[in-house]
Amino acid sequence: EVFKVSHPYFDPLFYGVGIKTPCIAYAPSAGQTDANTVLPEDIKAAIRKNKALSVRDFYTRDLIRNNTGLDAKVVLDPTLLYDFSGFSDEFPENDYILIYSFDTLDEYKANIREYANSHHLSIICVGRYCSWADKSYDSVGVKDWVGAFEKARIVVTDSFHGTVFAIKNKKPFVVMGRSDKL
Repeated sequence: EVFKVSHPYFDPLFYGVGIKTPCIAYAPSAGQTDANTVLPEDIKAAIRKNKALSVRDFYTRDLIRNNTGLDAKVVLDPTLLYDFSGFSDEFPENDYILIYSFDTLDEYKANIREYANSHHLSIICVGRYCSWADKSYDSVGVKDWVGAFEKARIVVTDSFHGTVFAIKNKKPFVVMGRSDKL
């Protein structure tokens, strides 16, 4: 969600602010940002300078249209276009349930732990610290992140990309709801 201005790691650079070279935006997302959100003038100007502009969802399309008058084309998320086989590094864990979530999933931890124990699996979390996981990798590189999905026995996620990578790797998965994705 690189176009989500309320994201804690957001930087106007993601819109192209301050970049002198011609830009192309392929499939960025603002998440479920209200389409009536007024973007700062420097961001609006950067959007207008794009040589090509597409987005991956209707929320982002409407946000851009309402702020600039431009009609961005809605396109497929790039993770669905690329074959990641052979791309990953060897993830250092074995026989695990992979947790990739933005919420804590604390209300499900007892059920996940029970499943893990009954199937002799550890619980590995990537992308954030999880106090109830056997091991957390709160920061991993892209190749390790992809490798974590490749080697997982099952995936528990609340994320679009977690779901995509579980499917791409033919892993059983459970998708949990998230309060910010109603």
